Amino acid sequence: MIHHVDGVVVPADEATLSVDDRGARYGDAAVEPVRVHGGVPHAWDAHAARLRTSLDRLSIPAPDDLRARVDDLIAAGVEEALLSVSVTRGTGGGLTPPAEPDPTVVIRTQPRDRAGVAGSPPWDAPARLQTVTPRRVSDRSVPADARTGARLDAVLARAELHDADEALVLDAEDRVVGGADAALLFVDDALHTPSLDCPVEPRVARSLALDLAAAEGVPTREGPYTPDDVRSADEALLATADGLRPVAAVDGIDLPGGPVVPLFARLYDRHVEAVCHGGVDDPLADA
Repeated sequence: MIHHVDGVVVPADEATLSVDDRGARYGDAAVEPVRVHGGVPHAWDAHAARLRTSLDRLSIPAPDDLRARVDDLIAAGVEEALLSVSVTRGTGGGLTPPAEPDPTVVIRTQPRDRAGVAGSPPWDAPARLQTVTPRRVSDRSVPADARTGARLDAVLARAELHDADEALVLDAEDRVVGGADAALLFVDDALHTPSLDCPVEPRVARSLALDLAAAEGVPTREGPYTPDDVRSADEALLATADGLRPVAAVDGIDLPGGPVVPLFARLYDRHVEAVCHGGVDDPLADA
């Protein structure tokens, strides 16, 4: 396994970060997950835009060579992986940030098997969700559209799980915002997902799922939802950079299931196959 640390591709056991780096000290960083399929960073332009938004919200300068750094990893042999692209504010200062930060860029790799039509997802089974007590950080404290290196709320949410493998996270007003590390969509009479008016991270995978719905003529609705809305759904899925994972149960209640989530999984695989593995049948070609 290799990583890209401050301009250099290094083996995992040689990857180091200064103890004074603000990303390590305070989580003072913007982070964006990017899935590499067949040596192609999937939806790179959308991910790069998301990362620039996060950096702008945090007032961290955006490096102009992020794609080149990703390409360095690909040239070094990274074909199938989940990347975590992190830009920290660098070193210097205490809680008061430096006036002229010198960002540190770290790209961490996690190996994955081939996905797409000819591959397989990185999960062994559908997800089981559990509503947890830790709440999503208010967007009055940290902008919801900034994905940061400070993930303690997600860590505490996952730590509370029992007989489940993903958290159903709420905000301070008990509205569903998603998983600890995933966007949530569920199905009854339409495809529903929590509105961005809530402190919901506007993930690229969420947008892709909504694009698939539009391409297939599936009606969509965004709004505030409660855990009961999700528990009473027919189907649900989690959207991440790794793909669209079906949900089997919420708080111990099995979802009935239906045709929409399996359809979306097939469409997503066809999309990945087309844009990353040379396929010709992209369901989002006209999106």
